[in-house]
Amino acid sequence: MGQQRLTRLNELVCHEFNSILRTLFRDDLLDVTVIEVQVSPDLHDAYVFVSIIGDGEHEQKIFKLLIKKLPTIRKNLFSRISLKYSPRFNLRLDRSISRGHKILDLLDSLPNE
Repeated sequence: MGQQRLTRLNELVCHEFNSILRTLFRDDLLDVTVIEVQVSPDLHDAYVFVSIIGDGEHEQKIFKLLIKKLPTIRKNLFSRISLKYSPRFNLRLDRSISRGHKILDLLDSLPNE
């Protein structure tokens, strides 16, 4: 698969994944945002990077719930997108947004000159 086509597929899967989270699971998984999706060139695997708003305990609880809902998400997603293969989703927790917030808080706490 060409690199440009794979990039468009990654963006499409990311968009549809977020759309499903917002429509089907808006009460349970409101704190989850899909940051990036990386589908392998052979279309057998997809790495889904998610960000969860909240502290460590809440983050783990929501992540486990997301894993539990993954078959339903996968079924809905691939009813919207037609591919030769339906990739397996490998969820990865992306903490870059929470690290960014911590850095901004630290910068805000510095004394002004």
